[in-house]
Amino acid sequence: MPLITSQAVIEGEFYERSYPAEENLQLKIGAQVMFIKNDKEKVKRFYNGKIGTVTKIDKETISIQCINEPLPIELQQETWKNIRYNFNKQTNQIDEEEIGSFTQFPLRLAWAITIHKSQGLTFDKAVIDAGAAFAPGQVYVALSRCTNLEGIVLLSKINNRHQANERIIDFLSSITNKNLNDNLLSSKRVYQQKLLAELFSFNDIIKSSETVIKTVSEHEASFNKEAMNWLQSIKENIDSIKETLEKFQHQLHQFLKQQNIPEENESLQKRLQAASKYFADNLQLVANNLYQSNAITDSKQYANEYNELLKDLFNLINQKINLLYSLKDGFSINNYYHFKRNYQAKPFNVNAYAGVTHKQIDSPRPELYKELRLLRDEISKQNNMPIYLIAGSATLDEMARFLPQTNEELLLITGFGKAKTERFGKQFLDVINEYALNNNLSSLTHEIKPKHGRREKKKDEIQTSKPDTKFLTYELYKSGKTLKEIAAERNLTTQTIEGHLAHFVEKRMIDINELVSREKFILIEPVLRSSEFTTLTPIKEQLGNDISYGEIKLVMAAIASEKNNE
Repeated sequence: MPLITSQAVIEGEFYERSYPAEENLQLKIGAQVMFIKNDKEKVKRFYNGKIGTVTKIDKETISIQCINEPLPIELQQETWKNIRYNFNKQTNQIDEEEIGSFTQFPLRLAWAITIHKSQGLTFDKAVIDAGAAFAPGQVYVALSRCTNLEGIVLLSKINNRHQANERIIDFLSSITNKNLNDNLLSSKRVYQQKLLAELFSFNDIIKSSETVIKTVSEHEASFNKEAMNWLQSIKENIDSIKETLEKFQHQLHQFLKQQNIPEENESLQKRLQAASKYFADNLQLVANNLYQSNAITDSKQYANEYNELLKDLFNLINQKINLLYSLKDGFSINNYYHFKRNYQAKPFNVNAYAGVTHKQIDSPRPELYKELRLLRDEISKQNNMPIYLIAGSATLDEMARFLPQTNEELLLITGFGKAKTERFGKQFLDVINEYALNNNLSSLTHEIKPKHGRREKKKDEIQTSKPDTKFLTYELYKSGKTLKEIAAERNLTTQTIEGHLAHFVEKRMIDINELVSREKFILIEPVLRSSEFTTLTPIKEQLGNDISYGEIKLVMAAIASEKNNE
């Protein structure tokens, strides 16, 4: 079988003496290898020091079969980062700067290793050649790598000159076998009690479900109506399980007060078998329901966030079910860790992003809704913009429902302001008007309820409302403090303070000339008015180092103030 070489990808600064793995890793099928890094995935498929055999080598993955495991581990390359740490005087914090990276498979050939390099590793079996060891510590490191005495084979005799420490001998002599047995029994009981308490704690699942609901609730306008109802039904199921769990936890606590070890407590064992089946079955129903997710959103960002959170919840539930199954025939440490070690994550696919294929079924005029959606998708492609920035599902639904036929009526639709109406309004109105004409329909915008929260607050209203972070900055500024003084007092950067004050420049509560000199304003204003950039970085590069980001934001606010009052 030919050797296959995997060459590490090294970028930026990464000194050769600090390479975490072989720069040129040579492997072939059948090679015995050792993992040199812990698995970053939640299932923890491997750990630093785990041994396996290479069964397959591809360009992007290596398959490694470990002893007593049903399936091989599909290993991909890992990236180690070289981080430089700098103290940021402005924020009073330590900033991280990635100056280089090293990408390679986290493997090393594992036919042999020096005693020195074996520190921190754990083996089931090891052939040890410590005859030439020059310090007792070396021998100790070598002998303590194995998990049991049966796994140790001494290749050479250990030199007699390595005498045991007298203090250790005195200590061991003072310990009776009875004390050791008592301590062992007590430690076993405490450890098993701890495992059972953790096993029958569903806090991670409950917290994860609450996070999903909170995320959708915060962006409820971006999701379909059915999403929150479905999530509430999931929460009700979990709450029902939680209620029963709390009662069982009280019973379990009483059992664990007993002096005998849980493994040897027959009455506890029977109770654990019944409880584990009940909770595993009910959690399985929740996991099955997660496959039925009906959440839909036009926002790719919110969809990705929702997808990841729901996957986390699904994985937590299935990990718990797997451990509960370990109690099917009673509780034992060996059985518990056998199930934990051999857990295989179940596939779970969810995608809440509507994209350009989602069909709206609630619209009273589905044909018109479909035309408007197709137009929205086409505009999105032409302008290279996310579809939710053009028109979300709620906006399309209102247009199809109320049939606005003028720019003034279009402004009454949720999500359509003056700028969007000027830019895209005609295209949508052409479709709506043609549909209304062909079907002898007229505008129904008089049925739209007035929008809430759109009225611009007056100055005295802002001052009497509950202070927020911007308003605290505004008050300090009006008291006569400079921007640097405000930044120091609030422990914020000057740039952040400028961003706060830009809000009040746009509200015409602060004159731009108080914050930006006339000379700089003349430099910045024409660049902003003629720029097509959507981010500040290219504008800043064009204006040079004499102009700060904060000054650009302030002038942008002044221009926005003019447009708002046109």
